[in-house]
Amino acid sequence: MRKFDERPPRKLFTNPLLMFAYPDIFVLLIFNGTYYAVMYGVTASLSVIFADVYPHLTEAELGLCFLPMGGGMMVGTWISGKLADSYYRKTRDDIIRQARSNSESYIDINALERGPTFPIEKARLRILPLIIFVYTVSVIGYGWALESRAVIAVPLILQIFSEFVSGTCAAQIDVLPSLLQLAWQLSQC
Repeated sequence: MRKFDERPPRKLFTNPLLMFAYPDIFVLLIFNGTYYAVMYGVTASLSVIFADVYPHLTEAELGLCFLPMGGGMMVGTWISGKLADSYYRKTRDDIIRQARSNSESYIDINALERGPTFPIEKARLRILPLIIFVYTVSVIGYGWALESRAVIAVPLILQIFSEFVSGTCAAQIDVLPSLLQLAWQLSQC
């Protein structure tokens, strides 16, 4: 039993700059950093821009305009997670089917899935082009809707779609789990 005056064992230091040695993580950090820069810009300017474009809104109604972002994040996380998982399963099943056709002996599926030849980046990042497309169209449409003073429902709906971007976290977890928290925080700066 440990005494109260004893120090806990030291944790090993992992150099956080090592994540930049992985090109796939670096691309995800750039993508997430760009996403968060735009998202924080939209969030910080939302009440000022909406008060200017829609002067009939009260302070309480302006506050309610932040809710579609939160709802979009919740729904977007669920949808992009389901899509990323289905793409992962499809890639895994293709690899397993290919390995079974090339071999007549028993194949350990867990070893194949966790082995160095499994294309984890391909499995997790197949959803990225779809996410980038939806995000880009949503942000451009959001800016256009505010510039043209469209009905308030248009920019609010586009806010929902612009928050579907959270599917890239699974790739960072799979590729570099020990530095995930640091990588995620770094991309938000």
